[in-house]
Amino acid sequence: MTETQLCETFLPLLRAFGRRHLRDTAAAEELAQESLFLALEALHAHRIGTDTPLGAYVLGIARNLVREGIRADRRRRALDVQLAPFEDVAHAPHVELDQHLRVCISRLTSTARAVLVRAIVEEETGPEIAEALGITPTNVRVIRHRALAEVRRCLQDGELRA
Repeated sequence: MTETQLCETFLPLLRAFGRRHLRDTAAAEELAQESLFLALEALHAHRIGTDTPLGAYVLGIARNLVREGIRADRRRRALDVQLAPFEDVAHAPHVELDQHLRVCISRLTSTARAVLVRAIVEEETGPEIAEALGITPTNVRVIRHRALAEVRRCLQDGELRA
């Protein structure tokens, strides 16, 4: 099957799958394109065997992308809940709040800062952070929880001393 045939065959099916599971036409289009891109990339890298059903493989990619998106949304919502107390200091001028946050984060250990940056900014999972930092996923969760609590406490106390 050529690349053109693959795209013509699976693009409408992937769009329908995306619309059904994402309930958003733009997101469905993006899902279809990313799924096809990953399938073509796998074909070029010879990661798909000749006995592998291509339709199941392409649909599996789409399913995994949808699950990954759902997990990312859950992580973002959980972080929103954890960071809600920070809204108490949101009335402060933006520059002052930014400086205060920097001071609070600078008080953390280098490992705690690295965990927070990887978890919040780079949206890495616990196992990914653990592998990168050479610690266990359980330790990542504990460090992240304690670091967020410390930053929250620092912001609520209004301590600006470095």
